[in-house]
Amino acid sequence: MLSPGDICWVHLTFPQGDSEGPCRRPAVVLQASELDDALPTVLVVPLTLEVDALRLPGTVPVEPDLENGLARSLVALVFQLTAVDRELIHRTSGRVSAAALEAIREELDRVSGRGEVRPPAAAISRERPSREEEGLAPERSFYDP
Repeated sequence: MLSPGDICWVHLTFPQGDSEGPCRRPAVVLQASELDDALPTVLVVPLTLEVDALRLPGTVPVEPDLENGLARSLVALVFQLTAVDRELIHRTSGRVSAAALEAIREELDRVSGRGEVRPPAAAISRERPSREEEGLAPERSFYDP
């Protein structure tokens, strides 16, 4: 059973004709656990390593802590809230903190017009190597051509 705040791995698909195919990335579950048996999909917010995304509205920093077990800072891409087929979700042992989950929900209210619109969150200050410097492929999103 998945609960709001759980961090899971999801297989996201891209628009038809995308030669790269699906990608696997961490995400935060937002869907109420009471709906587990009622829906074939789960609402999730994708996470990214790209701290530069914090310049965009609809993003929330997620810092490593004992509860989430993350090794580095990530960014919740709230503006990319999506429904993922339950079969494409693989649970991990981590959870975002109650404060991070509340911040994600508040940001969802803002991007959906239910809350006060404000400037994007401040970027995480520490520098980190680029994905290419770490030997990783560039990160892709649903909206990459």
